[in-house]
Amino acid sequence: MTNREWLKLIEQNKERIINKGIEAYKESLENKNLRYIVEMDENGIITMWYDVAGGNSFHMSTYNGKSIELIHFCMRNWIDDPIPDNDIEQKLHERGLYKRYLKERESQEVEDWETAEIVIINSTDEQLQGILEGCRQERKQFLVDDEYARTEAENQLENLKNVLDSFKCE
Repeated sequence: MTNREWLKLIEQNKERIINKGIEAYKESLENKNLRYIVEMDENGIITMWYDVAGGNSFHMSTYNGKSIELIHFCMRNWIDDPIPDNDIEQKLHERGLYKRYLKERESQEVEDWETAEIVIINSTDEQLQGILEGCRQERKQFLVDDEYARTEAENQLENLKNVLDSFKCE
């Protein structure tokens, strides 16, 4: 198939491709040891498959030009962003544990620049640990939100379309 034909097929199946991309994104967050690939064959059949994280496997159909890899996600080297102090401290205030947290900071003799997350990680206080875990779960929920996952899948698909469109040879 030519690049123009692939672009047309992608456009015809865009919503289905994005939905499969959302699924691949969420799976990759849950299974960081795998790389998830969304592929479409020349009949418009969309599939998702996986390889080991960092792998470079591909289907023979892609090699032969009978399918195209559209989207891929691999979170093996993805590092969780630190949870902002404001988010943690807000939860501590809501649960009436802020003073307890301040005492923990004092007992650890931490510097002013130390983050709340680090202080709680180094704490043995189970209630403070529970607050931190709750913040982590909220962060994870944000990352697996359909809108966020959709944006990630759309961006990758748009990049592929730009690459296909940039090659003039058919």
